Amino acid sequence: MQRFFPIVVFIFLTACSNDQEKIEDLDFEESLNTLSEDILGPVWEVKSDNEFFEIEIPTQMKERDNLNPDAKLQYSFLEKTDSAVHEHFVIVVVEPYPDNDDSSDDIDVAGYTDAYIDSLMKGRAFEVLNEPTIEAINNTEATIHELSSFILGPDEQEIGIFYMLGVYKGSEGLYQVLTWTLTNQKDLFYGDMKHMLHSFKEIDSKLAEVHDEEDHAGHNH
Repeated sequence: MQRFFPIVVFIFLTACSNDQEKIEDLDFEESLNTLSEDILGPVWEVKSDNEFFEIEIPTQMKERDNLNPDAKLQYSFLEKTDSAVHEHFVIVVVEPYPDNDDSSDDIDVAGYTDAYIDSLMKGRAFEVLNEPTIEAINNTEATIHELSSFILGPDEQEIGIFYMLGVYKGSEGLYQVLTWTLTNQKDLFYGDMKHMLHSFKEIDSKLAEVHDEEDHAGHNH
């Protein structure tokens, strides 16, 4: 079965630049939410595409539409402080299996992940920081990689990026959950990144359609 490895389009610096006004215009309610999360920890919300998957996302992250054109879900958190801008991003990419194709059983998750990482890095040097293994996450075969690499800034300076990548082999498709931040902010977001990847769950698409129809019916009354 021919596999397709979508290229992750990082508009990392552009996204940060475009969001400066949003950062400066954080309203009072968002400031209170941030203060609450600083005291109590992140508040989580289940997000779903209502077709293939669901995942828990911190409520402080906001929905985006310009991180990756292939993403079924994309969120970011940007917060300006006196000393820095805190940045954290996540995307979910879905590769459904072709109809009536039984060759998905032969897919090697480790090999698929290696090919995906090569496509992601586009020739950039990178380092795998953990010892990835194949494990079961919410009854789905999966592997998680922690990666360190860099992108070039406006003045060609190297900017360190820390990635956490989860690849999941479900019954209806292959899934990539990629979350990243600046290397010097790894400790700030590591717990959230790990939580998101371990919360990922494939859903029953037929059951999701039923729930979606029920929701529409309820709104029509």
